[in-house]
Amino acid sequence: MGLLLKKEKGVVRPWWYGEYRLGNGKRTVANLGVRVEGKPPQSGRVADRGDAIFERSRKQASDALNRLQGEARGERMTRNAAMRQYQERTGEKLSAAGIHALQSVLTGETLWRVKQRKVVEKFVAWANEKHLATVVDIRVQHAREYLGKIIEGGITAASARKIKTTISLAFDLTLPDDAVNPFRHKTLKIKAVAGDVEHHREPLTQEEVDRVISTGAVVDPQARDWMVCALSTGLRLGDVCRLQWKSVDLKAGTMLIKTSKTGTGLHLPILPALMDVFRHRKAEDGKSHFVFPEAERIMRENSAQLTTRVKKVFVAALAPSEDKEASKPVMDLSCVLCTVSAAVAGLKMGAAKRGRMERVLRLYADGKSYDEISRETEISQGCVSDLLTQAEEVSGVRFVRRLEKWDIGFTRVKRIIGKNSASRYDFHCLRTTFVTLAISAGMSADKLRALTGHSTVDVVLRHYFKPRGVDFADELKNALPESLTKSTSPVKKSSRR
Repeated sequence: MGLLLKKEKGVVRPWWYGEYRLGNGKRTVANLGVRVEGKPPQSGRVADRGDAIFERSRKQASDALNRLQGEARGERMTRNAAMRQYQERTGEKLSAAGIHALQSVLTGETLWRVKQRKVVEKFVAWANEKHLATVVDIRVQHAREYLGKIIEGGITAASARKIKTTISLAFDLTLPDDAVNPFRHKTLKIKAVAGDVEHHREPLTQEEVDRVISTGAVVDPQARDWMVCALSTGLRLGDVCRLQWKSVDLKAGTMLIKTSKTGTGLHLPILPALMDVFRHRKAEDGKSHFVFPEAERIMRENSAQLTTRVKKVFVAALAPSEDKEASKPVMDLSCVLCTVSAAVAGLKMGAAKRGRMERVLRLYADGKSYDEISRETEISQGCVSDLLTQAEEVSGVRFVRRLEKWDIGFTRVKRIIGKNSASRYDFHCLRTTFVTLAISAGMSADKLRALTGHSTVDVVLRHYFKPRGVDFADELKNALPESLTKSTSPVKKSSRR
């Protein structure tokens, strides 16, 4: 037992592993969360020495393994003994909830809660594979092993911390009082490695805000209304989509809402541009409970469409001209279905495939998503995509709603470490813009925290206040002495005649 190097296709894997005994005496192998750095020994054996950098990473891995072994020795108390001790201390019998209970405690149907449940469901599936039946069975070493597994899978440290927080919350709501939460152990820390950079949304300048609003009015008026609401209030996507008229007081010019993520009550002013949106919406369709009924419907049916539409506005307003060509709006299939079907009818294919393609086209024209079509037809989503793409190519009509290459190239930033590229321009960028412009204009962070619903000023400043270097150039020139703000170098005359 001790440190291990694992190989994949003859190449040493990038993480150190350790073999040790659990409190019940069972041997286990865990990812230690330490990257293999430097040049490993050519033999690939741990017993042999590598270069200095490799040996330094070996020392870090050895320290991590020692911590794990110490935790295991300190947890030799069996589950039954722990339950007896709890009963003696509190006078109540400790009920060992099943591991599936973790999924049921995160209630609610908001987009945030749904995402949290999916995170917990993946952990529960892993725990089942390990034959861990109850929440009391989960120890610190299990939490460490799971986090090591997902980090090894290629996610960033920031994403791993969010997953850890979500699972910790599920345990808090499931475990009895005084029971130890394995995901909150003081030694369970996630550190970023070299190249793992946390990317934040880029705030828009005042000029870019004007361009986004004016361009959105032409490209997608509905999406433009959602974006005006977010830029004027700093509300998250879910809160904008579910905003109800009962929360809006047009006479007083204020909004009183409760955020879906944290449940914080916010009392917000209605700025003139947003007031224009509200009055127009009220006159157009004031019968719905929701201010933006189309956004609320899309949020329930296929929330990814909201992001796609907002990103297309960003591209049309801010992207270089070569990127805008790929973001041209696609045709509505319901309007061109006859043309596409006629083109498909001329294809040489079997009757079964033709029937599948025609059925997929009809459902897609009705606004169904890939997932809905797949469930209704029992055709895989990949096959649905292939059939639609083939119909698009043969007909020469562009109707497939998809995120094109422009999304990766302009609205996202590629990561060095991490499976997915990071968002640069999306709906949450509008919240960052609201905070950055407000603080840059002189509003105190404490007042702004009351408007955004954040728990502390530190969260506002650390995660949302992202000014660019040029934003404070004039203020610095006024604040610093002339010896720093005025150039003394003579201007070179041009040698051109």
